[in-house]
Amino acid sequence: MKTIVRTMFAILMLILEAVTVSAQKTNLVDHNCQSTISRSISEAGENGEIPHIRTKKSEFNIITGPELKPLNFISFSEKYYRSQVQKVDTSIFALTIPYWKKLSPAQKQVEIETQRINNADRADAAHKNNNIKHQLIYMVNNTSQEIALQMQDHSFIGVLEARIGKNNWRSVQYLHFSWCGNSYILKKIPAGSKAYFITPMLTGNYKTTLRYKILGKDKFYYSNEFQGNISYCDLYDTKYSPKEKLEAFAKYHIYE
Repeated sequence: MKTIVRTMFAILMLILEAVTVSAQKTNLVDHNCQSTISRSISEAGENGEIPHIRTKKSEFNIITGPELKPLNFISFSEKYYRSQVQKVDTSIFALTIPYWKKLSPAQKQVEIETQRINNADRADAAHKNNNIKHQLIYMVNNTSQEIALQMQDHSFIGVLEARIGKNNWRSVQYLHFSWCGNSYILKKIPAGSKAYFITPMLTGNYKTTLRYKILGKDKFYYSNEFQGNISYCDLYDTKYSPKEKLEAFAKYHIYE
């Protein structure tokens, strides 16, 4: 309950800050951009092949780049759908299927079989989608301490940043925060362990230096810098500043 209350307070403050923050002025050339920046989308892996990558000793490494593509990536969603093929959980059908209670036993068996087939199709679709046109973000804990990262609904909380000038970084994605306190967990990566997630492959007409910014329990972690393509319009801030949202979320310390 204490964690849920803190989560709700943090989200409320995020909304207030998002509404009041002003657009940041830049020296970028306006190319008549009409659309806003894109939403950050990622999903953590439950299983799959992880490539052998050279990492720095005694550091927490976050490594990515366009060349890192998922190999037999299995997401939490796919794993769940596969489990529902083996044994369909009917305990929630009264909530998810309005007519469930009105069905006869024979009709319920037909519905269960239909759901089993649908779950198999969903699992196959998730696997196919996650293993094409996605980029792998690979995390290795080479420190002697456990690393804790914040997650929301099986996605690590983080955004893509682009470098402007010599060392000025700007978020080019925003985050959609959940109102449900149960959405948030700490993913603990023990010393000597690995974790990974995928995000859609970057496309666009503007090539620049990029990195990922990931939210830990009480600090940010950054990936290596890499070259990638984004839309030029992604560089424009709006009054719903993604950088403010992410940093505001971090400072409320939900997991104390």
